[in-house]
Amino acid sequence: MANEFEPRSDRQYYIDWLRILLIISVYLFHVGMIFNTWEWHVKNDVQYGGLLKQVMVFLHNWRMPLLFMISGAGTWYALKNISAGRYLLERTKRLLVPLAAGIFILVPVQVYIEKIDQYSSIFTFYTHIFDGIYPKGNFSWHHLWFIAYLFVIALIISPFLNLLRSSRFMAWVGSMEHIFTKPFGLNLIIIPLLLSQVILSNFFEMETHDLVNDWATITYYLIFFLAGFIFLPVRSIAGAMTRYRKVYLAETVLMMAVMLLVRGKVESVRAAEVVYDVASIVMSWTCAVAVTGYARKYLDRNTPFRKTANEAIYPFYLLHQPVLVITGYLVVRLNIPVLMKVSLIMTSSLILILSVYWFLIRPFNVTRILFGMKPKFKSPTNNLKVMKTNEVKNGKYSVSKTACAVMLALILASVSLTARAQESKPERTLLGPDVSYTSVWAPEVRFSSIQGKIGATVGGYTGVMINRTFMLGFAGAVNLTHPTVNYGYIGGIAQAVAYPSRMVHLSAQLVVAYGSTKDYENPKSSLFDNFWNISGERFTLTEPGVNIEVNLSDGIALVAGAGYRFVSGIDSGNEYVDITHLTSQDMSGVNFSLSLKITRTGKK
Repeated sequence: MANEFEPRSDRQYYIDWLRILLIISVYLFHVGMIFNTWEWHVKNDVQYGGLLKQVMVFLHNWRMPLLFMISGAGTWYALKNISAGRYLLERTKRLLVPLAAGIFILVPVQVYIEKIDQYSSIFTFYTHIFDGIYPKGNFSWHHLWFIAYLFVIALIISPFLNLLRSSRFMAWVGSMEHIFTKPFGLNLIIIPLLLSQVILSNFFEMETHDLVNDWATITYYLIFFLAGFIFLPVRSIAGAMTRYRKVYLAETVLMMAVMLLVRGKVESVRAAEVVYDVASIVMSWTCAVAVTGYARKYLDRNTPFRKTANEAIYPFYLLHQPVLVITGYLVVRLNIPVLMKVSLIMTSSLILILSVYWFLIRPFNVTRILFGMKPKFKSPTNNLKVMKTNEVKNGKYSVSKTACAVMLALILASVSLTARAQESKPERTLLGPDVSYTSVWAPEVRFSSIQGKIGATVGGYTGVMINRTFMLGFAGAVNLTHPTVNYGYIGGIAQAVAYPSRMVHLSAQLVVAYGSTKDYENPKSSLFDNFWNISGERFTLTEPGVNIEVNLSDGIALVAGAGYRFVSGIDSGNEYVDITHLTSQDMSGVNFSLSLKITRTGKK
């Protein structure tokens, strides 16, 4: 069966409405966190379980998975035919810039309020922002984990964009269409969801939101993202969600009932946990499908408010939690009834969020970019303001109809010529004959500080690069120059390169590795002192980084980079590290690198 895709040019308004409503649900969920029995950044003196807890359990299990699912669908519609490099560049602007801005502008306010008794002012706190990783330390991304995870997912799928858009893959989806369009057919996706958690939960905790130890959660959200990317644009499959929305809703109600009743009815604690976890995964999927079906049925329409809200919802998400922490901290201290506290927190926080957005973010290009919005037109007479006024639109700055017609004709001619040129080119696929494979060898020196002492790590990476834009390979290094700590690691590396043909260009990478340390009570007598007896405490390492690459000659590039090493697993009480009291936090930190990337072209 040939599957029919929704045209990318047709706006799917229900996706916008779902995004708006889900972000609002995140806001309401965090309001509830102030008053329920779960740990959060600001808590009311009296906390409540019962119905509030059950409602929040329900919301918690499906709102974020569905948000990742519609993010996947939104990505499909936004991609069109752009390359993996341009996709990652767009994701960097849209995700990494707001993430960095939020980490240094919004999150410190929240951490400061949580630790307000330890610092005399917010300015004093900023001088200690890099004192360790939250919660023991001060550096964190708090609610911005969602943005970080979206970028990680973008890195994961970018090398497979051609495959996911190829006619071969579309044909495979079409061959499965007869299954997915039947009642309960979409429940087939529950299988990979369950398998991912059964396998990965043995190695990683769930929902740590720290990226390093959260790969079970990332994989879970990745499956939802891919489901949105692959299924929602297919008209028949999305139509099945609408047609059988009541079936999936009934399944959701049944699974929620199992979750509420199982712990009180099953005698075995372990059996109860297993049933609860399975029911929660099934409920997360069926609820996401049901909500999507209802939204597609009743919300696929445009209004002026949709456009305004859709533009504002991303800054709203970035702002909502710090504002709630501020207003919550002030209000929970008041001696007033709890309903008045809820009303006061919601009213004051909404006013503050919308005021900051409307008057400080929306009008200016700089703040728009920092908060993930597209820049607006800047007129010659209004360098700071970016919103076109009616005078600019309708007055002396208006463009004549003749000029518009000429410009439109030129655009149409350009598009026509481009389309004809594209028709003569063969379809690009991920593993087709038009793909180039390049071997990469890169010796590297990396500098970092451990317990206040600088050491140099010597190593490198090797791998295979596809179309000069994405590399997968192995990385390893040893540190012999630190006065008290030797360590080494080996693992995998993924690297995405933007515009590699330019003399100066950027790349982003992620290293995930396993390593071992060796400590010394006294400074080493020589570089290799006791190195071959390196049998200290083991650790896992996750290290994202960005690089500037300069093409020196054909196949040789000089690379300078910076990254942040996240280390976990070191037991400070281990016999090998109890002398210097080395911790995972000591091993974690910023590092800088210098390498020479040597590439050798493989087959075409």
